[in-house]
Amino acid sequence: MLKKNIIIGLVTFIIGFGVTFYIIRTYFPKHKVEKTTTTVEDTITKPQ
Repeated sequence: MLKKNIIIGLVTFIIGFGVTFYIIRTYFPKHKVEKTTTTVEDTITKPQ
């Protein structure tokens, strides 16, 4: 029963993540998404 619940939770998480990713890709332009990812990478790589 516990293993079944873990599998159901994992599948639900993957489906939810996929739907969220699809909605973001649909509603936001691609260049805007790329711009946000580069700024995040810059903040991570730059020494503080």
